[in-house]
Amino acid sequence: MDRFKFRGRRIDNGELVYGSLLRNEFGWNIVTFESVLVDPDTNSHDLEMILVGIVDGSQEQCTGLKDKNGKLIFEGDILKFRHKSGAMDCDLLVIYDKESVQLSLKSITNEKTYWCPDFDSLLIRENGVEVIGNIHENPELLEHK
Repeated sequence: MDRFKFRGRRIDNGELVYGSLLRNEFGWNIVTFESVLVDPDTNSHDLEMILVGIVDGSQEQCTGLKDKNGKLIFEGDILKFRHKSGAMDCDLLVIYDKESVQLSLKSITNEKTYWCPDFDSLLIRENGVEVIGNIHENPELLEHK
């Protein structure tokens, strides 16, 4: 179910918020749930749905995959990729490729885009891929090295 998680930049404070994506007449929103104390005597809680407005264009989908540390990988994340064979050693950006209608990887160093039909948990686990940041909070990582 992680594949259907989204994140976006909050309109009110610019922070990233995670949850389900919803578009209504007011724009894009992330839906989250918060535990609310209903009865202090019994310590019973209920879930309250929270609708958070996000900046249009900031919505990014989860790949459903986790890096070597168990962190979910989202579109817009910057990955440190070290192929176990030593054949490839670079930083990659997770992008949504509109031409192929899928998530792809773009090399930050040579700007090549890799269509990744094998962008799966085996690729991640076998090669020790690690999320080192994202384009929103770490734009300096996009600079050519």
